[in-house]
Amino acid sequence: MNFIRLLFLVVCLFSIWIEGLLFSRELEDSKDHAEILEYLKLFLGAKIRKLIDFLEADVPNDIKTAPNYNQESVAFQRNKEFNPCLENTNICANKGTCFNEAGNFYCVCPVTHYGKTCEHVADQTNCENNLCQNNSTCVSIQNPRTIVNTVLLRELRTSKGNKESLTDKELADLDVQVQYECICQKGYFGGLCDESEEDRKCQEVYCLGRGKGTLDGNGKCFCECEKQFFGERCEQLSACYDSECQNGGICEDVLDLKTKTVTATCKCPSTLEIVDGTVTGDNCENLKVPITIPKELTPCMEGQNSAMFFKKLISKIELDLDKDKDRAELEAIQQDYHNGITHHGEMDSGWCENSGKCVPDVVRVSTSRFYYIHRCDCTNPLTDGYYCEYKRQDACSLTREEVARGARWDEKCTDAQHGACVDINGEAHCVFLVQQIKVLEQVDSNVYVL
Repeated sequence: MNFIRLLFLVVCLFSIWIEGLLFSRELEDSKDHAEILEYLKLFLGAKIRKLIDFLEADVPNDIKTAPNYNQESVAFQRNKEFNPCLENTNICANKGTCFNEAGNFYCVCPVTHYGKTCEHVADQTNCENNLCQNNSTCVSIQNPRTIVNTVLLRELRTSKGNKESLTDKELADLDVQVQYECICQKGYFGGLCDESEEDRKCQEVYCLGRGKGTLDGNGKCFCECEKQFFGERCEQLSACYDSECQNGGICEDVLDLKTKTVTATCKCPSTLEIVDGTVTGDNCENLKVPITIPKELTPCMEGQNSAMFFKKLISKIELDLDKDKDRAELEAIQQDYHNGITHHGEMDSGWCENSGKCVPDVVRVSTSRFYYIHRCDCTNPLTDGYYCEYKRQDACSLTREEVARGARWDEKCTDAQHGACVDINGEAHCVFLVQQIKVLEQVDSNVYVL
């Protein structure tokens, strides 16, 4: 019996060795990135992805060259040398200026007029101190509306940088009520006509739809990539996207230009503040703290509560300017209790609510220091919040995050006029009301007809 088991083991190891050889050859020639990724996960255990050989030919058509087929069918026959502005010198009315564009024309109107040929007079009753930019035309409208002051937003981002958060006052100042709209001159876009062609190309094209592009003062476009991408133009797929580092570990994409791979690697905390613990392991999964630390500094300890724990921990942090940010961030966690009624409260009745599970954890603060605290794993899908304190009535109710950003319940479904969100077996579904039919009929996995 032992001989049979040994023989079986040898056969398995031999088959794995053969597959490994085949894989090494395929790695050189294969262009199937998904297949390469699965092989690497299987044999090497780490999250590794193949680097993309980024070519300009792979870039989507930019805005200037993207074809508009409704126009091209006629435009390709047009004489591009024809100049309609010379043919009809009065083609633009009301002192508008005519410009030729490959056999077609457009008019640059004075700020008092608008239209294809500047034929409309703008009602500017409500346009005093308007925010319209770049010689755009302000036109009064019937009802007031609230818009984002993108001119101010751009100024704030220029002064503060893209990563620094805006204050509550700054966010409030961005919303302004106006009773007009801006009609842009050619080459400008946006509600206030403050975005140029270069801005739009940077935002919508340069980052390949995988991030947000912004122009610096020198006109160079920089991409802020979505978390699963990186690279100058967000062209690379991150190996860290579906990798998780525990206990405050930071996942880093390590590039190997020789093999053209990117590997997800967890960088673990070197030390923990106050308790002098250590974190090790490929995924920083091994957390060790001295058994001599006081009970009041031990998270999830029976008979203690979160508020008491944080107060004791914060009191141990040295009083100097270097650690002011640490205290402020830990205090923010301590006061992050928000159950829909109480705001900025403290969790003083235990560690977690609504059957949440208290788990010792490590948090990394903005100063790159690490602290031994706790987190709550919410076992009920209808609960969320740091302490699982926010509980929804059903799957269609707004989450805590949705409430914080001002979302509405009717945004759960795309058409609130003809449908609504209903909770079916604990999951949110869109239901469309069709006359007075009372039978619930499943259309697909997520859409129902009532």
